[in-house]
Amino acid sequence: MVCPSCGVSTQAGQRFCVKCGIALATAEPAPSPSPFPAPDPATDSEAFDRVFETERFRIVEQTTPTVEQLGITWGQTTTDEVPVVTYADDEFDSFDGVSSVGEVPLRVRTATVVLSAMVATLALAVPFVRFVRYSISGDVFADVSVRGNGFTTNAAGALIVGAVVVLAGSFAGMRGHRVGTGVAGGAGLAIAGLALWLVGQAVALVDNLKHAMTIRGGNYRLVTTMDLGVFLALAVAAIGIAVFVLAVYGIRDDGEARVHPAVGALGVLGTLMVAIGSMLPMHSGTLASNFNSKHPIGATNYWKAWVELTIGVHHEAVPPLTTWLRVLLVVFIALGGVLGFLVASRRGLGLAVGSISVSLCIWVATVFKWGDFPFGIAGGNPGSLGFTPHLVTSIGVVVVLMAATTHAVLIVRPDLAEHHTSLADPEFGADDAVNAVNAADAADEPSDDDSGTTKLAAT
Repeated sequence: MVCPSCGVSTQAGQRFCVKCGIALATAEPAPSPSPFPAPDPATDSEAFDRVFETERFRIVEQTTPTVEQLGITWGQTTTDEVPVVTYADDEFDSFDGVSSVGEVPLRVRTATVVLSAMVATLALAVPFVRFVRYSISGDVFADVSVRGNGFTTNAAGALIVGAVVVLAGSFAGMRGHRVGTGVAGGAGLAIAGLALWLVGQAVALVDNLKHAMTIRGGNYRLVTTMDLGVFLALAVAAIGIAVFVLAVYGIRDDGEARVHPAVGALGVLGTLMVAIGSMLPMHSGTLASNFNSKHPIGATNYWKAWVELTIGVHHEAVPPLTTWLRVLLVVFIALGGVLGFLVASRRGLGLAVGSISVSLCIWVATVFKWGDFPFGIAGGNPGSLGFTPHLVTSIGVVVVLMAATTHAVLIVRPDLAEHHTSLADPEFGADDAVNAVNAADAADEPSDDDSGTTKLAAT
């Protein structure tokens, strides 16, 4: 540093020049930087506004339209219709299996297809595989094998029809048709009931042989074998019940319009007639025979007669398992049909139709006497001397078919149910009837002013 007056060298911090004595200007040392950052300016300060440029933003208070702007007053209701958007049955399936309202979840439909394929495959094999084999040696000789179709000659046709129905229904359900899912569930339950009934017949045959040979006595050797057919039938029953459970999953929340309760009541009545009609006594039979193991019924009685013919001994009683498996078959018939018609939806219709499919096939074979011994539904009626079904059963089949057909028509054409309900209203006057008919005509015919359509006039 130098003196600004005389140019003599000076030192840092020197206040006066040693030569001319002039006062020297000294600079304050620069402050050392602070180890802590400076705090942010307050949000309501000008520094904050300069740093963050808050003037670019404007704060606007949230507002809602007033009733004057909406054009309504408090307590006033509007009659404007809210638009309803409908979608196809198979639309908007998500990847996690959650579907639209009323739609059967994708994972349920997939499981139904898989199990239906399994039960259909096994059901096709059940009539043609051996259920029981017995051999007798000694004083009496016999070597007999009985296949599934040997207990009743309409078992093969019924199981084949059931297999086709359950498989077709499951594939239709996979495509989004709720009626198909119901058909698969009903047919699965019907197949399960028939398969369990066949197991009961096999148990009755083996039990009858053992008791008859014990009563006869003598020197003999009896060998009985429950063969592959019994286990296949048990597997068919278990899988068929599983298909039914999947089909009724969420059936109360289908989200679809129901048909008129009168149609459902007619279907329930017909279903109960089919089920109960197979238990009504004929000729010398009694109603108690259905629940009493002392009296054989239908196919069971036939095999007892066969054993008596070959061995010479008659044993009257049947195992309790055989009796209750027959009752269970009747319960399955009633369960599927009653539940389906009570739900009164697309899936309910399918459930009712699927449940009656196997019994319908058995009934047709019985009426037309197809096969050597075509026993009726649940093996026939107590005391029956032939294969003719009970009159109540036949009427029930017709009623179920009528109810199912009406149900299907009202689902396809719900406007018919609306017109019918309006015309049946006691407060529905003559003018209202004329207007309803005219409205129906206008909906069915093209709207052309020059069409020449003659409207009805109230008289």
